[in-house]
Amino acid sequence: MINYQLTRSDKPLEISSPQDRQIGARLACFLSDSRARIISEWTAAVHRDRHIISSEALTHAQLTDHVPQLMDDLNDTLCHAFSEDINEHSAWTAATHGHIRWQEGYDLSELLREMGDLRLAILPLLHEFHGRNANASGILLAMTVVHGFLDDSIRTSVEQFIAASGRSVPEPNQIKTGKVLAGKPIFVPRQGSGYTP
Repeated sequence: MINYQLTRSDKPLEISSPQDRQIGARLACFLSDSRARIISEWTAAVHRDRHIISSEALTHAQLTDHVPQLMDDLNDTLCHAFSEDINEHSAWTAATHGHIRWQEGYDLSELLREMGDLRLAILPLLHEFHGRNANASGILLAMTVVHGFLDDSIRTSVEQFIAASGRSVPEPNQIKTGKVLAGKPIFVPRQGSGYTP
């Protein structure tokens, strides 16, 4: 059984002021209003990325599957600053996304590129939001929450992907000592994926 709780944020993030909470809520509203734009730009980026071969076989609904829910989870996180219930739900959504991508024939590099494209679709909106708001500490906190959320989502999605493929997630000391590489590689790139070690 996989523990779906995000481990990076073990306790609620401390918000320093009501103004910071207000910035988080305003950013959540801004991203919510921009959701269609984010998903559209992300979808276009995935289709342009010649290294995400598996996406070509998916319908639009399959491709976007959990992205709207991830966006909702991000907005909830911004409004409630990493409450434990939201962390668990967000982790479940990210883990489900990783598992489904494994079922759809993605390799690990495709999953990582796809999740990276989501971050790249959100970044210009963070810049735009920053230009409209003057509270530097509140903006920094909100952006930290966004990047932390995306990092946690990527990690959780990858962990579930690896678990679904029947491999185990290596311990950090195994990676440093090369014990993982002595046996099977963590992933084998698909032929023609463009990856060369």
